[in-house]
Amino acid sequence: MGSIVRLACASTVPPEVVQVWTETLGNEEPAAVPYEGCGGVREASGRIVVAHQDSGMMRSDVPPDHVARTMIAAVPGFLVQLSLFGPTPVETPRDGLRALMGVTPPLSGSWIRHSSVNRPETRSN
Repeated sequence: MGSIVRLACASTVPPEVVQVWTETLGNEEPAAVPYEGCGGVREASGRIVVAHQDSGMMRSDVPPDHVARTMIAAVPGFLVQLSLFGPTPVETPRDGLRALMGVTPPLSGSWIRHSSVNRPETRSN
């Protein structure tokens, strides 16, 4: 998997990839191709996740399909970034994902009490 990420990070993605992807959303016939392809990728990714969970390399308390779907969800954004910004060091997505995975949930919802975004409207705010 690491070699695939290194190859993708070193590649440039033509902007047409983004256009082709959006075109499939409005037309059922071309949409069938990525839909079928993503189904196969989802199944294969799920098998890889199970193998990593079985070997102890990955947490086993998350269903493999959840991990596979999340991995697939990251691909379009990654392609858009390669299309817009060009090649990126492999450390960029790797370190970013590690940082996101290290986020811990707040204790007792304390972030909600201290956030101005999620405060109920009152006359004082």
